[in-house]
Amino acid sequence: RVEICSGLKLGGLTPSRGIVQCVVQMMKRDFESRTRVMVLIRPRPGDFTYSSDELESMLTDIEDAARAGADGVVIGALTRKGDVDSDALGRLVAKCGAFPGLDVTFHRAFDLCRDLAASLERISAAGIKRVLTSGGKDSVDEGRESLAKLVEHSRQKGLGVAIMAGGGVTCGNAAAIARETGCQELHGSLKRIQRTSMGEWLVADEEQVLKMK
Repeated sequence: RVEICSGLKLGGLTPSRGIVQCVVQMMKRDFESRTRVMVLIRPRPGDFTYSSDELESMLTDIEDAARAGADGVVIGALTRKGDVDSDALGRLVAKCGAFPGLDVTFHRAFDLCRDLAASLERISAAGIKRVLTSGGKDSVDEGRESLAKLVEHSRQKGLGVAIMAGGGVTCGNAAAIARETGCQELHGSLKRIQRTSMGEWLVADEEQVLKMK
C-alpha cells in the first residue's frame, strides 16, 4: 500500500482531492496489481484534539478521498487527557462505513496515548483493524519491546488489530523490526530532501522505496 499526504515537514496533512485522484489513476495505469492507496486525514499540524468544525472538515475529507478512488483512510483523534476520543472516532468510522470496503487505519496519534493497551482496546471497539505506531516511542528502534507487547496484547485479547510498525523504518532495520516485534506490516516514509533554487521540500525517495520492496 501507499499512504498519500501533504506537508511531510509538518508530520503529514490531508492531501488535496486532485492529488488523490492523480495517484489513484497512476496506480491503475502503471501497476498490473494496483497498490492500495491510503489517504491521511489530518486537517492541521499540532495535536490531535479537534474542534467540531475541524471534525466536520475531516468527515468531508473522508468522503472526498473515497469518491476520488482511495482504498482507505488513515485517521485518529485524542482527548486532552491523552485518551482515544471515542466519540470523534465513532463519527469518523461511521463516515467510512458509508463507503463499503474502505480500509481504515489509526495513525501515530496512538503514540501520544497515556495507556497504549487500553487505547488499543478502544480502537478495536470502534471497528478499526490496524494501528500505525512506534510503540509510544520516538522511533521503532526505541519502541521494539513495546511493539512486541502490543502485538501480543492484540492476540491475547482477540482484538483483531494489526500492529503496523512505523517511525524510522528503513531498508537497514526493516527485517530486524519485523523479526523482533512480530509486526507483519511495516510503514516507512523513506523520504529525501528535494532542493531547487527556489526552496526545498521533502519527497519520497524512489531508490529507498525500490530497495524496501
